[in-house]
Amino acid sequence: MTDNEKLRLDVFLHRARFFKTREGAAAAIETRGVRLESAGALRKVHKTSQLIGIGDRLSLHTPRGAMAFEVLALPVRRGPPEEARGCYRDLLAPANEP
Repeated sequence: MTDNEKLRLDVFLHRARFFKTREGAAAAIETRGVRLESAGALRKVHKTSQLIGIGDRLSLHTPRGAMAFEVLALPVRRGPPEEARGCYRDLLAPANEP
């Protein structure tokens, strides 16, 4: 995967609608950190500029509570919620929910 197929962590979290602002996403990353599983390695990151790609798994705290998800697509804009939900798979959702 090249850098063209990756996106900054703070940009992804804002565009995928986990945070209302990019600044809010950056503050959460810097203060609480995000657990990132990428290419089989698990680590905690505090850098907003961390690049993520499709297939990466993230765990973090958001205004809605603890979240864990897998990146399915890299959003090119901050679109409507339905569009944003298509960019990730919630790993904490019950198995019978889509």
